[in-house]
Amino acid sequence: MPVNSTILDQTLNCVRSSKFVVFEAQSESLSCRNACPAIEKKTAGSAFRPQTGSTMPKMKSNSGAKKRFTKTGTGRIRRKKAFTSHILTKKSPKRKRNLRGTTLVDPVDEPRMRKLING
Repeated sequence: MPVNSTILDQTLNCVRSSKFVVFEAQSESLSCRNACPAIEKKTAGSAFRPQTGSTMPKMKSNSGAKKRFTKTGTGRIRRKKAFTSHILTKKSPKRKRNLRGTTLVDPVDEPRMRKLING
């Protein structure tokens, strides 16, 4: 049902709590969340979002790095060797054999890899 903005301003009471913004209708149940003058141009779900100043969201770990790197028992980071997926005919058997295993990430690159894995 259409309601003009002056009636809507009178019927809606904007109440701020410590974490969330809540709208309470005084007379009828109205389904308008954007009408509060204190909060302008917010999306429909913005009434239930935490306000700024609350705790920061958790950092996500990089899903590509999770698949490619693992931690060793001593805390170093292990990786697979490159150049083993295609064009193998021109590579010598010794070279392919040495590319087979895993190796450790260089110590210079370890802080970056830790940020990607741990999030």
